[in-house]
Amino acid sequence: MPPLNPAPCPGREETIQLFLDRELTQPERENFLAHLESCFNCQQRLQQWQTLFAELDTLKAAVEPVDLADQVMVRLPQPAGASQAC
Repeated sequence: MPPLNPAPCPGREETIQLFLDRELTQPERENFLAHLESCFNCQQRLQQWQTLFAELDTLKAAVEPVDLADQVMVRLPQPAGASQAC
């Protein structure tokens, strides 16, 4: 994703995040949507965040092997004089 440009209006970055998180009250949401109709910078920033979230949703979650702890422990150096476990 390219750098986040252009900058949104002062104080609107937080509003964009709250909008995306669906945490705005109905009046705040309506005010923000009205602002978006005439503000190219905020439209662009909102679109950038929506694109980023859509891309993140396509990523697969990493699944660690069942024996991950054993794999890590066997690679750790043993302290001097430590006996090997059976």
